[in-house]
Amino acid sequence: MVPVSTMVFSAIKQKTASMRKGGQQGAQQQSRGLPAAGQGRGNQSRGLPPPTAAAPPPGQSRNHDQDWFGGGGAGGGNGFVISRNVGSQPPQNQPRDASRAMPAAPMNGVSGADSRRAQAAPPSRAPQGPTNQARALHGNQGGYDTEVRKQLNAIYEHRPYFTYFVSFVQIIVMIVSVAVYSLAPITFGTSTSSASVASQDGSLVTATYTEQGNFWIGVSPNSLVLLAAKFTPCIRKDTRVQEIILDPQLQAEKQSGCCMDTSPSGGNCYTTTASSCTSQFKQFLPGLSCGGPQCCGDFIEGTQTSATWPRCTKADSSNATIKKSCDCNMLARPCCLGLVGKCELQSKDYCDFKRGFWHENATLCSQVKCFDEICGLIPFADSSKPDQWYRVYLALFLHAGFIHLFFVLLFQYSVTIDIEKLSGCVRMACIFFLSGIGGYVVSATLTPYQVSSGATPACYGVLACLLVELFQSWQLLRSPGFELFKLLLLLVFAFALGLLPYIDNWGNIGGFVFGALSALVFLPYITFGRWDATRKRVLLVVGFVGVVVLMVLWNVLLYTNQFNTCQWCNDFDCVNIVTDFCKDNSQDELFRTV
Repeated sequence: MVPVSTMVFSAIKQKTASMRKGGQQGAQQQSRGLPAAGQGRGNQSRGLPPPTAAAPPPGQSRNHDQDWFGGGGAGGGNGFVISRNVGSQPPQNQPRDASRAMPAAPMNGVSGADSRRAQAAPPSRAPQGPTNQARALHGNQGGYDTEVRKQLNAIYEHRPYFTYFVSFVQIIVMIVSVAVYSLAPITFGTSTSSASVASQDGSLVTATYTEQGNFWIGVSPNSLVLLAAKFTPCIRKDTRVQEIILDPQLQAEKQSGCCMDTSPSGGNCYTTTASSCTSQFKQFLPGLSCGGPQCCGDFIEGTQTSATWPRCTKADSSNATIKKSCDCNMLARPCCLGLVGKCELQSKDYCDFKRGFWHENATLCSQVKCFDEICGLIPFADSSKPDQWYRVYLALFLHAGFIHLFFVLLFQYSVTIDIEKLSGCVRMACIFFLSGIGGYVVSATLTPYQVSSGATPACYGVLACLLVELFQSWQLLRSPGFELFKLLLLLVFAFALGLLPYIDNWGNIGGFVFGALSALVFLPYITFGRWDATRKRVLLVVGFVGVVVLMVLWNVLLYTNQFNTCQWCNDFDCVNIVTDFCKDNSQDELFRTV
């Protein structure tokens, strides 16, 4: 199936080349005293004279598209216009009835009577009105007026530098991401592993870790977030994360104490709640965290605070209980797990097995900012307020895996490259980034906890360009209805791909809408009449206003109204083909899993 962009672009190039070639051949033949190229060639091969144009009946104007190029249509600005009718007078220096201008001599193989009958026979008249115009636009060189010919001759085939640049960067990023981070399990579901690791008090326990598979053959979701994938909690402060994860952690920490191992081989300790310190050889010290502020020389016992903790000068306390909490061996330190900032006090072995971030210089979760570790990239200006808005831009160069990247490159080198040849690298860059950024802003608003990456929103914006280009150049195609049918099939297939993990359907829809509006602004177009020129200029203004309004609106929604409990948004975004296929796509599941 030939892409619509190729059909339109090829049609324009062929018509431009044929007109240039026809003009050159006509000039050469006329300089030798021969008729112009294409005039009477078929009749001469049959031994008949060239057909002549009959004069129109009195009072009826000659259709401009039938016989010759006119001297320029009505209209101006950026558009070029086809004049449907001109005055009844033919061009100067051409007889009103060419059949009576000079009697033709008998030709070889044709008798004089036959020759006269052939000359006397009235030529077939071309139909008037839009039917004739459509025939002219579908291949009859004589159907274009001078202004349309000027526009087609002025079309320049640009070098697709932008497509080459974007593709090169995407390939480099894919190679680096796999080289730095290991591949995730290549499966459609999840992969579970288990091992014996040291627990909080040093005893061995069996821990299990469930990892989401990546059938695209790429890195894990956690690694994608570190590499700048779209993940809304890294873009702005998320109220649901604060209420479900962070606030309960702070409340539990206020009720915690130091759990001492009193066994003969003990000496270890860890901070936890009283309900978790009930073993026979455990002693719970309420109100004191292991290695907490009470171990500092400037500790104020009444307020339980220290101005220099945790990086303070240790001091021996006369209080035996405080001394125990300071001298014990702490194995458990803050460990940031999962993608939503969950913090647990765990051993280093346990944290490493769970693919977490272990903080050996901290004693409490309130001392660490998990989202700084989970999101990576540039640290937040305010650790309590994520501000990585640039993810909606960087995610366009990062892909979920090699298969994902292959489909994107295939699309860019079969469709995007043709659009860029027609419009140029600057216009193509504007369409690409407006579609991609706009799509990811929509996705970040409606599906905040889904990890998504890749240039698919921008590719859907290019698909929208095909649709706009098809309607803008409808008269240039022989079968525009069939091309529209092919494009609709392609759109259905493309949106079906959006139901797979790491490809965001909301981002794709947003990219399609922004791409259509951007195409109205940046794609070059041809006009076929004064009304058509006005219509397309109005659409240009509508497209510009639409892009600005929608971009502002969705950014306001992203930072003010948090759609973080929209279950049907997730259902539209991913379909569970197998068990746990969309595990990371479900908001509730994401909060339950570490």
